[in-house]
Amino acid sequence: MLTKWFFRFRWIWHVIFWALSAMFLYYFISVQVGPETSSWFVILLFPITIATTYFFTHFLIPVYLNRKKYFKFFLYAAYTIILSVYLTLVVIFIIFIFITKLNVQSAYFNATFLIIGIYIPVIAGIAIRLFRILQESEENNLRLLQQKTEAELKFLKSQIEPHFLFNTLNNIYSLTLDKSDKAPEVILQLSELLSYIIYDCSQVTVPLEKELEQLENYISLEQLRYDNRVTITKEGISDPVNINIMPLIFLPLMENCFKHGVKASARQSWIKYSVQLAGERLVVSVINSIPAGKEKENSGGIGIENLKNRLQTFYGNEYKFESKATDTEYTVLLEIPKKR
Repeated sequence: MLTKWFFRFRWIWHVIFWALSAMFLYYFISVQVGPETSSWFVILLFPITIATTYFFTHFLIPVYLNRKKYFKFFLYAAYTIILSVYLTLVVIFIIFIFITKLNVQSAYFNATFLIIGIYIPVIAGIAIRLFRILQESEENNLRLLQQKTEAELKFLKSQIEPHFLFNTLNNIYSLTLDKSDKAPEVILQLSELLSYIIYDCSQVTVPLEKELEQLENYISLEQLRYDNRVTITKEGISDPVNINIMPLIFLPLMENCFKHGVKASARQSWIKYSVQLAGERLVVSVINSIPAGKEKENSGGIGIENLKNRLQTFYGNEYKFESKATDTEYTVLLEIPKKR
């Protein structure tokens, strides 16, 4: 709001800046030549100060410096300063000789001091302009980063294993053919899960209890697929109310368990997971069995890498992710702040 107001009424800040600069110049020059003569200097030299400043801030900087044409910028900047100093000296001599009736020796004596005085507002104006350019550049970079992050998050959120959807639909089809009473419940679970992924996960954070509910839906749908081949053991927190987390944290972890643990094995498999509070942090542990002979490094998939990228983008250095594989099991330990 303040930034919008600033740009809408930018001319006010220009007026304030030049009013303060004129006051400064008046008192600065009056130290050398007295208050009465100082007025003449401000009246005649101030236009040179304003012109020099705006030539730098509205032409040289945007046309050459911002486009990294450094040689031309410094070359034309040198020409501008030389011309500006020349005009200043001419005005100083005119004031001393013809207006104030002072001698030329006084003009020589005060010229350096006066040039310094009129260039202080020029330097201040250029510094403000460069600061604003830097600030705008940072804002643009942050905006682009935010847009990039949002695009990445939307893409990563969409990375649910397609085979899961196909297999679930096939299971539903089989249930409907058998006229099973489970069919409506399975359809409802799939509907809730898809609704959560498409709509609820568009929010910055989601309630922990909502994420846990959809995790249960996902597990139920996968158990329907694998029947009694997998044993699920869970430990949940007693009261997940009023705890918000980044969306789609648990589903990729559980998907990884089924994909690399259960699906890859023809034998009985197991998955253990827990969600516990430890002070102000949420600790998630997920462990799944690994089929005999499966390479350790292949236990984690692209879903885990996508999840870590999202965690880094969302939590920065506030999260902790550890994974470990043995010959028989793959473990993921995740810690995140309870609230963001």
